[in-house]
Parts: sequence; structure tokens; C-alpha cells
Amino acid sequence: MMVQAASQLDSLSNTVRRTNLFGPSVIRKRYSRRGRRNGYRLPLSRVLVETLLLDWLSKLIVAEREYLVIPRLIRLDGDQSALWMTDLGGVPLDQCLAAALPAPENFAAMGRVCARLEQSSGDIMLDVPRDTWTAQDGIRRDVIDRRIRNVTSEQTHLLAEFAEALSSPSVICLGDLCFANLLSCDGRIGMVDFEFAHVGHPGRDVGRVVAQLNAQAARDSVASRVFTRRSEALLTGFADCGGSIDHAQKWATILACYYSDSDPRGATVALQGRS
Repeated sequence: MMVQAASQLDSLSNTVRRTNLFGPSVIRKRYSRRGRRNGYRLPLSRVLVETLLLDWLSKLIVAEREYLVIPRLIRLDGDQSALWMTDLGGVPLDQCLAAALPAPENFAAMGRVCARLEQSSGDIMLDVPRDTWTAQDGIRRDVIDRRIRNVTSEQTHLLAEFAEALSSPSVICLGDLCFANLLSCDGRIGMVDFEFAHVGHPGRDVGRVVAQLNAQAARDSVASRVFTRRSEALLTGFADCGGSIDHAQKWATILACYYSDSDPRGATVALQGRS
């Protein structure tokens, strides 16, 4: 029997509910067959993409179980319209006070997993869609250009950097790695919501989280060091397993600019750091 709809996993075109059909702490995530997100038509295979990533990540985080946790897949409905998985509980990081954030070691572990995912991309790349974030993607590139100009007049060299970072999708990205989909789970970071995984650009996942951590550090002078230490740990972990800090930092700036309408302070901080 379904109970009330209450989950950090809710998205525009999905329904996520807790259920006791398979026991306590189980979630059923139903995927809309049709829908749009940010103006782009959603692929019909999102349920299969998330199934694939849950299985793949379960292998990649074996060495990081002290620091990270992901949902365990229970079953896939026969018509491929819904996944059943364990409910991690926890509190999304965008609702956590600085003092309640997981430790820097957890962020370093997440950086290592992101790097390992990029390096293992060749094994699963054919099974996920390609991203639209390319230098030739007129819609998003125009948005980025416009929002950069809203916060700085010195954007020429930054646009050249962005063109390089956006040029060649070549690795698996989780696609929606952000505070809303990262949970504080009893001392570990819970990672959820992988339906938007895609063939994308190195450093993008880590860059998104770095941008959020840096913006939080700028907004909260009292707890600034708390966020900065976690940003540094995330980048260090990423680099320790072969990830490019340069790519991640470029993407942190790109994404800070892209989301500047809702977080202008984050964009200003990111651009100041690269000017």
C-alpha cells in the first residue's frame, strides 16, 4: 500500500512514493513516459539509464562504503515504468546546516568515485544518451554567454575556456549531482537520482558540487572554512584517481554562470576566481 508522497527524489515528471509492499524503507519511483526538462524532451529510457547507473555505481563505491551509500535496486516493473529501491532517508545537503555536513573525507571519496566513473566510461557509454552541452549547442551556449555578461564585462578569455571545456563529450556523467541529490546519511553521503546520466564532459559532475560549495562559502562568512575544506577535499579526491582539477574548476564556473539567475552570488564568486 502506498503511503504519502514524501521524498527528496521528486522531479518534474516523476512520482516518488514510499511503500511497504516490500518491507519498510522502500521507494517506488515511477517515470513519466513523456516529458520535458529545461526545454529538452526527456528520453524514454530514463528508467533503464538509472537502473544501469545504480548497478555500475554499486561496484565503484565498494571501496568507499565507509563514506558513501547509494540506493539498492530491488526490482524493475515489467513495463519498465518504475523502479523499486531502498530509501536512504537522510537530509539533502541543501537543507543541512554547515555543522551537519558530512566530513571532508566523504567529499574526497565522492571525488574518487566520480573519477573512476569517468575512467570506466568505455564499458557503458553506448547505453546512455549523449548530452546536449556542447560548444555547438546554441540554446545553452547563448544562455551561458548572456549570464556571464550579466555578472562581468571581462568575459572574452572565459568564453574561450568554456568553448574548450564544452567541445567533446567523452565520459559518463551522473548529470544531476548537486546538493538536492546528495544526502547526509548518518555520517555518510547518500547519492541519489541518476536518471539524467549521459555521455558528457570530464569534470562536470564534480564542478557542479564545487560551484555550490564555493557559493555557500561566500554567503556564510562564519562557516566559510567548512565549505571550502569540502570543496578542496572533493577536488583532491577527484585528482587522486586521475580526474582533471582544471576541467572541474572550469565546469564550476560554467555551471555557476548557468544557474546565476537563481544564485547570482555564486556566479560572481566563480568568475572572480577565474579572472
